[in-house]
Amino acid sequence: MPAGYYLYDFVLYYKINAKAVFAIKAATSFCFVVLGFYAREKSGDAAGNYPALVISGLLAGLLGDIVLGIRRIDAKRKTTYFIFGSALFFVGHIFYAAAFLTFSASKPYLYLLTGIVMAALIIITTNLSGVKCGKLKFLNYVYVLPLSFLIAVTGLNIIHNFTRINTILFAGAVSFALSDILLYFIYFAGIGEKNIQKIKAVNIAAYYLAQTLFAVSIYYI
Repeated sequence: MPAGYYLYDFVLYYKINAKAVFAIKAATSFCFVVLGFYAREKSGDAAGNYPALVISGLLAGLLGDIVLGIRRIDAKRKTTYFIFGSALFFVGHIFYAAAFLTFSASKPYLYLLTGIVMAALIIITTNLSGVKCGKLKFLNYVYVLPLSFLIAVTGLNIIHNFTRINTILFAGAVSFALSDILLYFIYFAGIGEKNIQKIKAVNIAAYYLAQTLFAVSIYYI
């Protein structure tokens, strides 16, 4: 997809009303799915189940973006939309993890242990930050698990086998983690509007980079 389209979305995000933002973000997320299908078409028949798993993750992201976008429009039910949107991204992470395990270069228990340690570190760090999530605290803890597992899988893969595809996936996983962690502070930290604008800019850029890398990875398998 043209980089200019993402830049267009990025620049206008704070300049227009919530409904227009919703439409642009949904269209951009749809572009990630289209990019995934395009990469699948170019990758050939030797790709196995990997493209289908990644595209399923991209579709879950598209639906998650739609639900979270509605949250901005229907503020009265924002908590409900947040829960369902997070659940969709949770499912997307599961699809991604299954796809990335295709390149497994280590023993399964090492992925699991590394993921648990990373999840614990993220949870401890966010708790020490003093951010209050209220009733959504345990939901956030659950969400951290597949996200940490993505980093564990791609990180161990790149350590054991430094290839282009593993590098792309590790960069995508780290970008996704950065995006989600920043989103956590955007939703729950209660920081000033000026700082939120800056954090949102990095959050969007990291998310777009992650989804683009995951979609493009299909082409390079």
